[in-house]
Amino acid sequence: MKQNILVYSTLLLITLFYYGCAQNNHSKNNILQPKNIILMIGDGMGLSQITAAMYSKGNGLNLEEAKYIGLIKTNSASSIITDSAAGATAFSTGEKTYNGSINMNIDTLPINPITFNLHENNIKTGIVTSSSVTHATPACFYGNMKNRYDNKELLAQQFISSNVNVLIGGGEKYFNNRSDRINLIDTLKQLNYTIIDSINAPIPSGTEKLINFCAYNEPPSIREGRGEFLAQ
Repeated sequence: MKQNILVYSTLLLITLFYYGCAQNNHSKNNILQPKNIILMIGDGMGLSQITAAMYSKGNGLNLEEAKYIGLIKTNSASSIITDSAAGATAFSTGEKTYNGSINMNIDTLPINPITFNLHENNIKTGIVTSSSVTHATPACFYGNMKNRYDNKELLAQQFISSNVNVLIGGGEKYFNNRSDRINLIDTLKQLNYTIIDSINAPIPSGTEKLINFCAYNEPPSIREGRGEFLAQ
């Protein structure tokens, strides 16, 4: 895979990291530029959860090694308490919306996620999640829906035209066991996606698009034996 991949993941932390900084030979000031940007989102993770984690780890977290830390207000446009859909829509589009909305504004008009803009600028993107890929949080980086609970098969259909390069997570059934009997995995293969059965499987040389469904529906939790695929 080439460089410049935005990877989206749940169950980690709400911050923006710059990984693998490399010298940019095209920069006039010859300064270091990030090779990859990884946006890691801990679903439902706020200051209270971070504080609890610090106490449980003897007041020491890797998060504290971050050079820059900022805070954001996560309330939605409809409530001081946000849900995953409105929260992730704010992350992916920069616009607050009502609870339950996947990339729809308060007037229920679709808004494009950041992955669309990155694709237009020839930057590769990827989504890695510990949930189904049709869950509200990851879906906000490729889809549009007025109500997050309406139709997960429709979200799977919308991924087909998203131009996201990497997709790893659960929810395989929304692609190959659909009510319309269309096998979207066959469609993905026609669009030059390489489908692997495991993240440890060999990836053919020259692969530009990659998908791994790690679960038929929702992946199990860590305690239920999900394993370390996020870290890998």
